[in-house]
Amino acid sequence: MLNTHWGLEAAVEAAAEFLNKAVKPVMVGGPKLRSAHAGGAFVELADASGFALAVMPSAKGQVPEHHPHFIGTYWGAVSTAFCAEIVESADAYLFAGPIFNDYSSVGYSLLLKKEKAIIVQPDRVTIGNGPTFGCVLIKDFLVGLAKKLKHNNTAYENYRRIFVPDGHPLKAAPKEPLRVNVLFKHIQKMLSAETAVIAETGDSWFNCQKLKLPPGCGYEFQMQYGSIGWSVGATLGYAQAVPEKRVIAFIGDGSFQVTAQDVSTMIRNGQRTIIFLINNGGYTIEVEIHDGPYNVINNWNYTGLVDAIHNGEGKCWTTKVRCEEELIEAIETANGPKKDRLCFIEVIVHKDDTSKELLEWGSRVSAANSRPPNPQLTSEAINATCFDFYAPIPVMSTSSCSNVFELGKYRVEFQTVEAAETSSGCCSTKSSSTVSLRPPKQLLIGLPCEAGEFPVLLLLHGFLLSNSFYSQLIQHIASHGFIVIAPQLYTIAGSDTSDEIKSTAAITNWLSEGLQSLLPPHVHANLNKLALAGHSRGGKVSFALALGKEGITTSLKFSALIGIDPVDGMDKGKQTPPPVLTYVPHSFDLDGMAVMVIGTGLGEVKRNPLFPACAPKGVNHEDFFNECRKPACYFVAKDYGHVDMLDDETKGVRGKATYCLCKNGKSREPMRKFVGGVVVAFIKAYLGGDSNELMAIREAGYDAAPIELRSVEFLL
Repeated sequence: MLNTHWGLEAAVEAAAEFLNKAVKPVMVGGPKLRSAHAGGAFVELADASGFALAVMPSAKGQVPEHHPHFIGTYWGAVSTAFCAEIVESADAYLFAGPIFNDYSSVGYSLLLKKEKAIIVQPDRVTIGNGPTFGCVLIKDFLVGLAKKLKHNNTAYENYRRIFVPDGHPLKAAPKEPLRVNVLFKHIQKMLSAETAVIAETGDSWFNCQKLKLPPGCGYEFQMQYGSIGWSVGATLGYAQAVPEKRVIAFIGDGSFQVTAQDVSTMIRNGQRTIIFLINNGGYTIEVEIHDGPYNVINNWNYTGLVDAIHNGEGKCWTTKVRCEEELIEAIETANGPKKDRLCFIEVIVHKDDTSKELLEWGSRVSAANSRPPNPQLTSEAINATCFDFYAPIPVMSTSSCSNVFELGKYRVEFQTVEAAETSSGCCSTKSSSTVSLRPPKQLLIGLPCEAGEFPVLLLLHGFLLSNSFYSQLIQHIASHGFIVIAPQLYTIAGSDTSDEIKSTAAITNWLSEGLQSLLPPHVHANLNKLALAGHSRGGKVSFALALGKEGITTSLKFSALIGIDPVDGMDKGKQTPPPVLTYVPHSFDLDGMAVMVIGTGLGEVKRNPLFPACAPKGVNHEDFFNECRKPACYFVAKDYGHVDMLDDETKGVRGKATYCLCKNGKSREPMRKFVGGVVVAFIKAYLGGDSNELMAIREAGYDAAPIELRSVEFLL
């Protein structure tokens, strides 16, 4: 998704003001830094700000641990020593690319407050209890913020005052059964820029988190789904993709039993991985969350299995270790005479030998997961009872976007404004100081009754339709805090749309001179946030004006463009002049303007022998979207037709004619709610800078809408 210039600047300014007021701010990196390619920008922000720097557990390896302000992994009660105390006592914290779930929040027990937080996701920024700025890329935001922050290293200095270096495991007696903490003492010495660590789901999560990664050492850790067995395939893939590094994988016996066969491919491809198979006789992490007989597994002969897979083909070496002396010898062999092959080291440890972090984490996650179900309680409310900070974080689901498909909080009033007396210059596209306070065309205006400043949407009607047929759709959109202006462009029209394009341009130029005088004194139009939408032929006209067809321009700039089942003529080669479609993919040059196209599945179907298809293939929504560039989104309603978003009742001969083409009465309501909802979500994102609802619809996809969808696509 492209940044909106306004949204990026506003987000940076608001965040800088928030953080510059703080006494001891901190910053925490999350796993989405990787997908956003924002790790470098995050480190640059740390350099510029002086803030104490931590990472979430699933972001370990994304930030260099030798950074002078690095304080470790923030993971609530199981954080690196002294890290949680600094983060949770801060008066402001910036989370960049976080994922908050039951695992990363230790059963929703983080001691954080939303009013102190800035949450930076890949495409939006939320500041405390205040605004959310949408269409803001995380990398650009971090770069911009680094230029605005005052240097403040108070939190890091506090960390240095309380920090006590790590202790060391108790020295093992000769031939004493191997302990896990002794194992990882020796693993730490193996790490370098030429190695990469892969940590399987389970106690390896916690033991590997405590490893200190030297510069250049890779690290992979999968927390989002907690998938056991994940690391075996991940080890295979990493070693194949980065052959210059030697992968060191830590895999529990239970996890290995799920995906053990991938070792065959490792051997066949000549990989030099070292696998430490930690055999403690069961699913230890599950024991700590919910114990039971299902956590006990058959004890395989793991080295024997790998030897059988090897079968003398390729290079592979296996061994079992039961004490520190055998471990040291195995590591020396793997790094010495056997360094050219896969080394499989089975480490046999006691079934109760777990990290203290797993014990703490398991008890908290168990408590969170065992809460009694309550079907009347929303997920947000459940989270709020467990984790004060987690609940307000936007969780993309159908429940978080469903409100845009209903009427909003504003009461709506309508005004009908008659046109100025026509003259030869009534459709001039040039603004003038003598422009009449009356508009060039008759307008139907829907506006919030409450006081405020509101963005503006210009909505063009379809072929031979009245603007009054859109009253219920206008009400839906306006009730969410927008001024909707629907001109009556004509009553009779030929095939040429040039006059409609000129009229729309003239109305747009009139807005800055005449609109405010028609509004109540407590309602103000924000013409810096202006969107253009059109239905059917009006959709074509909207695209034509935005593309500058016929050389027509406007004095005001549109920030978003919406085509509601747009139609460019009767068929390919039979386009109405001036043609909009070129049939060249992504050819619409709209200077970065965001576009949404809404289509109907039945619009291309001939429903009545007296009428042609309303939106024929070759000139309809599909063709318009194919020519859009980023950012753009596309929705197609499966079982609805071309005019099913109109009012329940449309009067007059033309209104009754729409009944022959599509649905009528209350059966139109679901489609109208859908169109109104996605329009609201879209213009909130690109006019208001709040992309929460649009991203919720994107992530929920087909499940988000009050109707069945045939297509949902985003170009971002």
